[in-house]
Amino acid sequence: YSRYLDGLVEAADEFDCPVIGGNIKDGKEFTSTGAAFGSALSTNVMRRTGARAGDKVCIIGSMGRFWGAVMQRLSSEWPEISEASTAVLRQALYQPTARLRESQILAASGLVTACMDASDGVGGCLTELAIRNCVDIVVDNDLLVPDQAVLEIANKVAIDSRKLMLAWGNWELVFTIAPGSLDELQKLAVMHELPLSGIGE
Repeated sequence: YSRYLDGLVEAADEFDCPVIGGNIKDGKEFTSTGAAFGSALSTNVMRRTGARAGDKVCIIGSMGRFWGAVMQRLSSEWPEISEASTAVLRQALYQPTARLRESQILAASGLVTACMDASDGVGGCLTELAIRNCVDIVVDNDLLVPDQAVLEIANKVAIDSRKLMLAWGNWELVFTIAPGSLDELQKLAVMHELPLSGIGE
């Protein structure tokens, strides 16, 4: 439990979100539940609704790393991939990072028409956004380009990298934006080093 508590404190410190309470009980299995409370300006709230036909669909984050790491560890023989990719996958599995900084930048920009975090997976996000906004979302297969770590592990375990990319576990932000705002979004991404990619409309 000490490693878990160390990680909890480290994550809480990163976002200036102190742990102010808790209750420890004995049990057969380890479980943990948490809640965080905060506030936001009403003008900076990004909602799931607001997307319009013709909007572009974008992602902040690197899709597929979490399940890439899981696949590496589930394989009967540990697949050999580059040291750099192993480090990337290890971090995705053991130190997932919520996209709070990125979401605050997007919210303040006023460019986003609808947004969700992908805790239930990018595929699930796209379905939810489509239903909530009464639109069809078309994903461009050519734009689903895996990063090096995901590509390496997908090739090693013979699985379509898109399966890893559209699943849950990576904490990406999935959002829509008017086509006329793309240039401004690109500038924002460069300025703040946001891991931005477009995947469809």
